[in-house]
Amino acid sequence: MLLRWAVRCGSRHERYVDLRALITGGAGFIGANLTVALIRGGATVWVFDSLQREGSAANLDHLLSDPALGPSIRFVHAD
Repeated sequence: MLLRWAVRCGSRHERYVDLRALITGGAGFIGANLTVALIRGGATVWVFDSLQREGSAANLDHLLSDPALGPSIRFVHAD
């Protein structure tokens, strides 16, 4: 569904404006990269993760400490 929505939008740089996304496992490798792509496109992202996998906490710290990304991320720590 997200891909269909992105294809219908016009501007390449503002394709996710007003989009709110929930990414489960968002602190993992794939989730963190998807989070970056969505935020750079203008979305607000909720990251849902248990931080049990090695490297997840470091990925999350990197995302939240970046001044361009951090304000658009909401993190939920849950299993």
